Amino acid sequence: MEGPGAGAALGVEETGAMNHFPEPKFEFIKGGIQARLLDDWVYQIGNSRPIIIPEGFETDFASVPRPLWPIASPMGILRYGSLPHDFGYQHGYLLTPDFGDYQPGARAEAIMNGHKYAFGGNIPICIGESRKYFDQVLRDVTISATDATCRAWGAYCLVRIGGGISWAKYRKVGPIAFNKNSLGLPGY
Repeated sequence: MEGPGAGAALGVEETGAMNHFPEPKFEFIKGGIQARLLDDWVYQIGNSRPIIIPEGFETDFASVPRPLWPIASPMGILRYGSLPHDFGYQHGYLLTPDFGDYQPGARAEAIMNGHKYAFGGNIPICIGESRKYFDQVLRDVTISATDATCRAWGAYCLVRIGGGISWAKYRKVGPIAFNKNSLGLPGY
C-alpha cells in the first residue's frame, strides 16, 4: 500500500486486525443529488474505536461534478470515505458508540450538554480536528475499504484544493450551512 497506513488519520496501527465496512443503505433525495442513510453506518479500521454515522444523515457523498460521474461516481468507491468526511465537515467531530469504556472529556461533555438524547448513545470524538484531518479520513477510509489507493489520493488532493469554502462555511454557520441539519446535532 502506498503512502501512510490506512488508519493514519485515525491514529491506528494496523497489526493484522480486520477492517469492517458494511455497505451503507441509503435513499436518494433532492432529485438524486443527495442521499439519506436509512440505517446507522458503523465502520472500523483495525483495532480503532468503531465510528458511527447515524441513520438520517444526509450527504452528497463525493462532491464530483456531474460531467465526471462516468469516471468518478460520487456513490462509487469514494462513498465509504465520503460519509465520515462529510459528517466531520458538517459537525466538526465524529461519533463512536458508548460502550461505557470511554471517558469523553470536557469538549465532548460541552457538546453533549443539553443534547445528550440527540446523540442516541454515541459520543463525539475527534472534536476540533482540522480540515486536513477530515480530508485524511476520506483518503484513509477509502483505501481501507476499497484498496483504491490512486483514486483515494486523487480525491484527497482535490478536496485539499476545493474543500476550504465548505469547511469555512460549516465552521462559521454550523451543520445548517448548506442544508437543514439532518440530525439535529450541534456543531463544533
